[in-house]
Amino acid sequence: MQLPKILTAVPRRFYTILSLMGLVVVALIFFSGRGDGFAFVSDWQTPFTTDDGLLGSVMGYFGDESSGDETRIAIVNSIKAHDEVLAALVHSFGGHPNARVNVFLYRQRYEMEKIMRNFTLASRTTVRGISAFKPAMMRNPHPHVVVSTTCELDLKFAKPGFQNLLDNGATHLFCVIHHADQWDKGGHVDFARKWAEKGKLDFVALSQHTADFLLKETIPKWKADYSVTARVLPPVFPVEHPADEEDGISLAMQGDYSSGRRDYEHIFTGLGGVLEKLESADSSQQNQSLQLHVIGHGTTPKVPKVAEGHVIFDASLSYPDFYAVLSKAFAVIPGFASDTYLDRKASSTVPASLIAGAPLLVNDDILKAYSYLPREAAWVAKSGEEDMDAIKRMIGNQEEFIKKRDLARKAATDIMAQNRINIQKWTAEVRRKMDSQHNEEQKQREKEAAAAAAKSEAAEKAKTEAAAAATAAAN
Repeated sequence: MQLPKILTAVPRRFYTILSLMGLVVVALIFFSGRGDGFAFVSDWQTPFTTDDGLLGSVMGYFGDESSGDETRIAIVNSIKAHDEVLAALVHSFGGHPNARVNVFLYRQRYEMEKIMRNFTLASRTTVRGISAFKPAMMRNPHPHVVVSTTCELDLKFAKPGFQNLLDNGATHLFCVIHHADQWDKGGHVDFARKWAEKGKLDFVALSQHTADFLLKETIPKWKADYSVTARVLPPVFPVEHPADEEDGISLAMQGDYSSGRRDYEHIFTGLGGVLEKLESADSSQQNQSLQLHVIGHGTTPKVPKVAEGHVIFDASLSYPDFYAVLSKAFAVIPGFASDTYLDRKASSTVPASLIAGAPLLVNDDILKAYSYLPREAAWVAKSGEEDMDAIKRMIGNQEEFIKKRDLARKAATDIMAQNRINIQKWTAEVRRKMDSQHNEEQKQREKEAAAAAAKSEAAEKAKTEAAAAATAAAN
């Protein structure tokens, strides 16, 4: 028997429309799920992936709730700066053997990706653009830990994503600080305090002296009735050291070429004194050339005649080339622009020397501030001795140089291993704390529910008794 047209036409139209809608939904999910990560395919290779395709879109950026006991970690860098700190964080957190890491960044600069793609990571690590951070934090499951690379600015430029995590209450913030004196007031401080009030904030300093300044000088200005923790993670990560040796003797220093930040004329004049010593030394040292590599950016300062031909300005180097130049240095000169790098700021030169495996020229004040730097791995100036005077005293001691270079590289290896151990410890502590908070909150909710039920039962009982009394009175 032939069915009526209305019964055959409607289902066909229905299934056609349903099929088209399904294709549209799949396409939208596919392309939205790829996000900005797609742009990094040409730059990032194993051990990194750049997106999770349909699964990342449907299940969330960290899989689903049944993904085992993995620690879910998000690392954020919303500005085009602090590439070295981001690299150290990825290497440290990515070393967690039972974690899933999502990295959200503005962009990589100066070929840092060439260094990072050689990292050996234990965790599954995915790299995405910063614009994917907010939608990622809107989806379940949320990360157990979110790491802000430049917390002073990330809390401003990526605030919606952080706000959603704060509101959800299932994530702990590791807030990396760069200026310990800039956490007394401001919008970033107000927002960070909301995390601290919930017991979900740990500061991460890049050296012990900045952690001490934060806790002793800055946080007391909050006048808070809760405690704040500051942890320390020296920003060190592995690079390949060139096998070829530098011809002659190489010195290196990095930083802005602005004369307002460093007295280059004084440094270059001091270099002339080092040259004089080499010229008056025995024949083996006389034949060695001396070069000072000044690595940085800006308008190059004038070189006095006494140092002409011995100063090389290496401007805007890639990170691989930067560490290659440093790695060949007999000594890395810190050239701090101010004494604030000894109490409230963390210098990038100290970890850079360890990453490159080159001995840093230090004094006792620097060793005290940067306590992760072993004394035996550095050239130590005498009390009151200027940088170039110390170099002049040490120059040409090749045997001691090789010893200190090897110790600097061993120190870097030890720091990286300890960083990874610390990360596992910190994340385990945070998860236990959050589980405890969750259990307490659950008990409180159950207590409140029981109290509400008892109150409702009492009210209902009173209502019943009142009705019975009214009935009795009427009779």
